[in-house]
Amino acid sequence: IEVEELISVLGISKHGIDFNAPDCQLCHIILLTLSPYNNPSEHRKFITHFRTMFDDPNVRSQLLDANQPKDVIRIIQKWEDDDALTDDLN
Repeated sequence: IEVEELISVLGISKHGIDFNAPDCQLCHIILLTLSPYNNPSEHRKFITHFRTMFDDPNVRSQLLDANQPKDVIRIIQKWEDDDALTDDLN
């Protein structure tokens, strides 16, 4: 209720975290979000956007190989730039 804008935190674990997943796989990428109660569409758009990015195996691999937060930011920015270019071409 007190959140005025969408806030997110991206966590990356090279070793993986056991969350007792049904497929018994370790979790390597965790995205946590808080969004305003009165604007659920912003949350859905954000999650859809990130899901599209995570569906790209090259991006996932690059994120897991990144060693510094600035590298993660660069990878995400590059994907967003490439995605925007693709949208412009369509």
